[in-house]
Amino acid sequence: MRVRAFDDWKSTIHFLIPHVMILDSALGVPVSFPAATAAYIAYQLREREKMAYKAGDFVEYLAGCVSAHVLTFLLRALGVV
Repeated sequence: MRVRAFDDWKSTIHFLIPHVMILDSALGVPVSFPAATAAYIAYQLREREKMAYKAGDFVEYLAGCVSAHVLTFLLRALGVV
């Protein structure tokens, strides 16, 4: 099985969703990141796609999580957040 990541325009959305959740919580907006992640996984499991595309969507989401955490760390180190 070959995982297909960043293969369509929805890939950008999968990548940016964690940025919105993590940066909102860093700015004081109460967002439950674990609950939102569980909802995203449930949505992906119900979506009718090939498994390779589902795995690619999850890779995109995880890449967004990592980059959002790095961005938040850098903003906190600079004293912005």
